[in-house]
Amino acid sequence: MALLPANRVDLSGLLLLWAIAGIGQTLVNVPTQTLIADRVAVEVQGRVYGAHFAWSHLWWGFSYPLAGLLVSHFPTQNFFYSSLMGFVLLAIVCLAFKPNHLIHLNSGLWHKHLHTHDEHHKHSHSPSTIIQNSHNHLHFHHVTQQEFSH
Repeated sequence: MALLPANRVDLSGLLLLWAIAGIGQTLVNVPTQTLIADRVAVEVQGRVYGAHFAWSHLWWGFSYPLAGLLVSHFPTQNFFYSSLMGFVLLAIVCLAFKPNHLIHLNSGLWHKHLHTHDEHHKHSHSPSTIIQNSHNHLHFHHVTQQEFSH
């Protein structure tokens, strides 16, 4: 959306809008990479990063030809129409994949704690995982409505 007015500004305005768009992309990419690092088992992180990279770059394969088509047909409105198309696509995706199933989940809390296998923290490890030292890991606790209100 930062580039929506790009056809109406001079070079300095375009550079500012491009910087805003870059900041927005960073605000999406860094948390995504952090999420993968924090929530994906180490032995499969390479595959998950690779899949994320391939999926995100797949869209460049669509956007570059589309950008060429738009600039050839609408040379003075190409940023406007491409931004508008991006907004419409975002709206469609948000409506189509709205996570309604998450609305009904109990509230909870992600937190780190010392790795244990007691009755509240049951989970298994990949056979290739060797645990030599005590370590921390993320865990989700469901909180009932009564506990949440205290």
